[in-house]
Amino acid sequence: MNIAAPLGFDACIAELSRKDTFKAFSKVPTGMLSFWAESIGWPDWLLEGTSHAGSKQLPRRIRMVDDLKATANLIERIGEERLVEMIFEWGRFPGDTAVLSAPDLGSALSFFTANVNRTNPPIDLVLHATADPVRLSMAIDPDIAPFSPIYESTLIAVVLAVVRSFIELRKEGRDILGKVTVGIVRSSPVVAGKFPCRIVTSSQEPFIDIPMDALTRTNPGFNPDFWEGILRQGQTEGTSTNADMPELVRAVEAAVTASLTEHGRILQFAEVARSLDRSQRTLARNLAGSGFSYRSIVDRVRLTMAQDLLLHRRLAVHEVAKRLGYGDDTAFVRSFRRHFGVSPARWRRNELLAQSQGITAA
Repeated sequence: MNIAAPLGFDACIAELSRKDTFKAFSKVPTGMLSFWAESIGWPDWLLEGTSHAGSKQLPRRIRMVDDLKATANLIERIGEERLVEMIFEWGRFPGDTAVLSAPDLGSALSFFTANVNRTNPPIDLVLHATADPVRLSMAIDPDIAPFSPIYESTLIAVVLAVVRSFIELRKEGRDILGKVTVGIVRSSPVVAGKFPCRIVTSSQEPFIDIPMDALTRTNPGFNPDFWEGILRQGQTEGTSTNADMPELVRAVEAAVTASLTEHGRILQFAEVARSLDRSQRTLARNLAGSGFSYRSIVDRVRLTMAQDLLLHRRLAVHEVAKRLGYGDDTAFVRSFRRHFGVSPARWRRNELLAQSQGITAA
């Protein structure tokens, strides 16, 4: 069953390209798209309308508009429900080697959340681990509203696969699975029939509630050295030095840094484009071709400056948020936690403790 007419998808992609070029040309992972493609034999129609038309394989990351178009082709030809059903039929899912190498379910969900947020601009996951049950909430960019149902269903299916992998399917595990609650907004009804959990309708955003004691479910095959290597690789992929960045990216970063330092505001993309004597569309394409987006550059600058303001200048969290151009403290804390796994205040305490013990701060 299709969730929207194809014209809805195409109109969404066209509008995104028109009004937010740097988002439209941001790179997103192709893992899920490749899994679906392999499941149906890489049909010729899959990549029609994308810059990869005719290909039988994909690079690890492609432009968001190409990913959306290929997804629209899949929904039109295969249907959302069947696509979601396939996920539950797979013996694995994209990135499972890393996620399932975690020492316990809590660590696996934290890693999954951070990785999705870092690599998928239209998705924002938040793991609320301070209450029982622990809630993983999901927000999907309203600019891609026609695609929200498949994004929501896919995220829920993959998270449930992670949970099931750690809890396992023995009797005790089944009891815990039955205590998992999934809040759906637009998800395919297939989700309800594939997992022994409680399904409710959410009026705001999709979520998954998991009993806190389930997060301590350990991985019997845990290898500390292998897990440490995965974490180091993730940190390396999430950062880059100035020497690694093309001259254009350094110029954009310098402009953002200067604006935040002098005025406490983020430059509009149009302002950056004008300062570099480029059109917005040209600059977006230039950045995307270098593997960057304006959002990723802004995030990098903000987080680098945040570390300095918190650790070396000892500013209060609300003052740091103000200087970095955030609308409120909550937005800053949420962004910081998404990238570093802890709140700004906790991060500073950890770094100061590390310094007192003779360990170089990050």
